[in-house]
Amino acid sequence: METFVFRAGRPAYDPVRAAAESAAVRAALVELGADPRSPSELLTMLPRHVLLELAARAVSADDDARLLAAREALRDWSVPALAPVVLRQPRLLVEAGAGGGVIGAEARDESYALRPLSGLMFPRDHYVDLGGAVAVGRLRRRERARETVVMAAVLRGLRGRSAEVRVPEPLYLAGGDVVTCGGVAVLATGARTSPAVWGLLRPYLRAAFTHVVRVRDELRRPGEAHLDHWLGLGPGIALVAADRLNTPAVVESRVVERDPGAGYGGADYGGAGYGGAGYDGGAGYGGPGRRGQGQDSFEYRAGERADRNGAGGGYGTEGLGGPDGEGVVGRETTLVDALRSIDLAVCPLAPEMVAAFAAGVFFLPTPRRSAGSDEPAALVSTASAPWTEPVLARFGVHTIAVPFDEHHKHVGSLHRALNTVPAVTAGRTPPR
Repeated sequence: METFVFRAGRPAYDPVRAAAESAAVRAALVELGADPRSPSELLTMLPRHVLLELAARAVSADDDARLLAAREALRDWSVPALAPVVLRQPRLLVEAGAGGGVIGAEARDESYALRPLSGLMFPRDHYVDLGGAVAVGRLRRRERARETVVMAAVLRGLRGRSAEVRVPEPLYLAGGDVVTCGGVAVLATGARTSPAVWGLLRPYLRAAFTHVVRVRDELRRPGEAHLDHWLGLGPGIALVAADRLNTPAVVESRVVERDPGAGYGGADYGGAGYGGAGYDGGAGYGGPGRRGQGQDSFEYRAGERADRNGAGGGYGTEGLGGPDGEGVVGRETTLVDALRSIDLAVCPLAPEMVAAFAAGVFFLPTPRRSAGSDEPAALVSTASAPWTEPVLARFGVHTIAVPFDEHHKHVGSLHRALNTVPAVTAGRTPPR
């Protein structure tokens, strides 16, 4: 809460209401069969020696002798007392005392400063779930470096082993630049993620996903800093900002046998009533309620498969060569063609829809298990529910609307507030 008071805006941000929203999201996740945990909760479950090391690194002081004494004193603190030290990072400030020789020649004034790790509200930023492995990122803003250190320790305690990938200097990786669903993973490089990170992640992504798409983000905007601000992946569907459909992309796919009639066949959904969200990819989205006005038009109904003529056909591929490229084909194309080639229906988003999407859609990694249902599910923020719910319903996605408006005021969002962790297994097979 210490940092929230500096957030401008009216109505003002209310941390108490935000906490209530978080509790509502947690309850919804439990109902869907998930096991929600918060970073601060997981901190208190770490081994004492790990927490003690984090606390010792979190404190600082102008006086070196006092700092050493403080770190020594922390050895006697309990685990519940150490966790707040890690989260608030206290610093001792000292200066010459105003009283001088009246009180004592050596007396000095003392004050304290806190540097809360408020960024732990956004676990999507710190790491990437690679579908069996974890990559801990390196954020571009220096003041957030401590966040990734703490999150790496939290993940190690939760999984029983260290992250498989740690991004070294001078490279950067923001977790929001990787989006996955089912057998598909999309990685974007740009302002927040270095292109060279691809070499670190590629073996793990290829081992876990059938299709891996690399995107070069050339349209950089402050409000769309990460891939997951303008692209979302659900079961058989990709929600994409309309003005990014022709973004340069490369898709790598394992060579697999596929039923020609299976999947969506790259069909696109125009987004009911999304006037102006069109592109020149063959399907028109000219006006409200119009779908597929181009020569490759189609009609999509919930529960039916829609195929575009020639979608996926003539998808030029080339072997990547070498042992690492065995069984993999890929080529450079546009993002929309890459997504269509791997049987995803593309739903273009108009600018106002992109802003709403960034406010909150979180696809559950597994079908909901409550009430014996096996249909895919997504949490949607009440701020975006009016337009997301009808679109996702057409693709058979069950939506649960949850309040998250207070977090949005703090530059938060539903998808940034949630991240997944690979299932803990006894052993791990290294990526090929």
